[in-house]
Amino acid sequence: MFLSKQSVDRRRIIFSLGLPLVFLLVYVLFDILYSALPDAALNRWLYEPFVSFCVGLIHWITPDHNVWAVQNKILSAEGNLEMVRTCDGSYSFILLAAAMTVFKATIRAKLFGMAGAFLLVVCLNLLRIVTLFFVLIHCPTWFDFVHYYFAPYLSLGAYGLFFSGWRFEPESLLLMNFDSTTLLRMAFIWLVLSGLLWFYGKSLAGLDKRIVFGFLARLLPVWLLSVFVLARHGQTAFELILSFFIPLAERFQSEYTITLQPVGDSSNISLLFAHLYRDLPPIKAPSDFIAPIDNLYLVIPLALLTGLLCAWPVRRFRERALLVASAPLLIAVFLLLTYPFHLTAQFEQIFQTVAHATGVERPQPLGYLWSRFLDEGGRWLLILFLALFSKACVIRIEKKL
Repeated sequence: MFLSKQSVDRRRIIFSLGLPLVFLLVYVLFDILYSALPDAALNRWLYEPFVSFCVGLIHWITPDHNVWAVQNKILSAEGNLEMVRTCDGSYSFILLAAAMTVFKATIRAKLFGMAGAFLLVVCLNLLRIVTLFFVLIHCPTWFDFVHYYFAPYLSLGAYGLFFSGWRFEPESLLLMNFDSTTLLRMAFIWLVLSGLLWFYGKSLAGLDKRIVFGFLARLLPVWLLSVFVLARHGQTAFELILSFFIPLAERFQSEYTITLQPVGDSSNISLLFAHLYRDLPPIKAPSDFIAPIDNLYLVIPLALLTGLLCAWPVRRFRERALLVASAPLLIAVFLLLTYPFHLTAQFEQIFQTVAHATGVERPQPLGYLWSRFLDEGGRWLLILFLALFSKACVIRIEKKL
């Protein structure tokens, strides 16, 4: 009998919820401190030297351009640029600094990471300002696209890569197994996020702070309350969900049967037993396997989906009521698209491990690849897609009423 490697430590749910909240608090604290800086001091000590350097770089690239630096502005006969708080790269640095502050690392590593983040933000912002100037001069119709979409998203990707490089040791990066499947999943996530940004970019750019804070003020309480209720009182419901999805999981493969064995305590753990009735080289039938299923796997995604539907910015109470009413249907869709594959993946992981250890080639089923994609971030994309789909449906229903 084989036991899958799955952590059963309940403290991880507290950590997974606490770390983002601490990060949010640190980010807000840094934002408050930055907002308290007077504009005159920023203009004198940051914007004016930075703009002067940008103008010098523009003169070096194209000496024929008549460009001047006047305080925080780049002036020319063809067009002008002004550097203000929202485009000085400060919020990008605050984002990286807050993430490094709450992340578990030595003080030395945090300080070096923040210094590197500051240099990266300055260099990328320099490149962005100079590029925007030439786009404004030569391709003014592309200015808004480069300013509001292309440059911010490209910078965000660079910051993510920088944080990943700071997080991992160089030796660990060299030893990471970036196989073709993982790279394809990463590319797919990047394409989905790019599409969402392209489609909803104007809507996001039009949000003001009141809407954003209102959304967060509704999301966090509903999310935390849902997590608490599901984690403390959802064991029976999760066992019912398991008993419903086990037959579906068996339909996705023809190699073993699955039975459920509840543990009978409040540990949020259920045991799945698989009876192998076909040979899976190098494993001979009949063989039995055990896989513990941590029901907390469902807690945070289901709570987040519920919170998004309850907190999504809408104009009318009827729209919010329709969003909340759609929660059970969307939760059922989410479970159908994720949970059966998660169950079969627990045993497929065992088969893959045994086959690899004995040098036997075993192809990875599509359901296993889908489960890995979900576990590596795809389920959050799925939740976001379901929430956006529900919002679009509610808007269409509201227009017809």
